Amino acid sequence: MVGSALDLENADVRLAMGVDTVIKVLPVSCEGGCQNGGECISVNGVVKCLCASGWTGSRCQEAICPQGCRNNGACVAPGICSCPAGWVGGACHLAVCKLPCQHGGKCIAPNVCRCRLPYSGLQCTKKRKE
Repeated sequence: MVGSALDLENADVRLAMGVDTVIKVLPVSCEGGCQNGGECISVNGVVKCLCASGWTGSRCQEAICPQGCRNNGACVAPGICSCPAGWVGGACHLAVCKLPCQHGGKCIAPNVCRCRLPYSGLQCTKKRKE
């Protein structure tokens, strides 16, 4: 036999090492089970979950968001943040101003504009006197 074969029905693993060697793989059970496509395995007598890509945690219960979730956003699936009210974007990094900022102002937090001179006010509509 060349290479290796995995026979899941009989739970045998056959490895080619010059001669056929059969190692009996005993079914293992992870306490609480593995979530999100994770697989329960035994490594050196330690039973643990092997997580699918994008998941981590002892039971594969935590999604991984490589970009991070800012402003108290929560990673709910691999690469997907759930943002709190007032924030949007892949990393909850874009503030939402219900009324748009005027005269080149920028929305920097929910309903908060950073105004360019000489403007001020909630939506940057007041022109300062010079």
